[in-house]
Amino acid sequence: MFAKFAIATATAALLAVAASPSANAQRVSAPSINMNKPAVSIPKPPVSTPVVSVPAKPPVSVPAPKPPSKPTLPGKLPGTK
Repeated sequence: MFAKFAIATATAALLAVAASPSANAQRVSAPSINMNKPAVSIPKPPVSTPVVSVPAKPPVSVPAPKPPSKPTLPGKLPGTK
C-alpha cells in the first residue's frame, strides 16, 4: 500500500515539475538517474524520534572563600586601623 502511494506521489511530482510553466522558461535540473540502481527507489519512511528538550541548568558557581590578607583580631574589620 505504501509502495504504491510512494510511486504515485513520485510520478505526480515529476509530472507536475514537467508541466510547470517555469520548466519552459528556466531549465529544471532533474536528478541524474544511475543505471546501476533500480529505476524506482522506494524511500524508507523516516523514523520519528521524539525530541525531548531538557532545559540546561546554568552552572552554579560557588565562590571560594577568600582568606584574609592579614590576620584580623576579633572585633576589628579587615582593612581598618
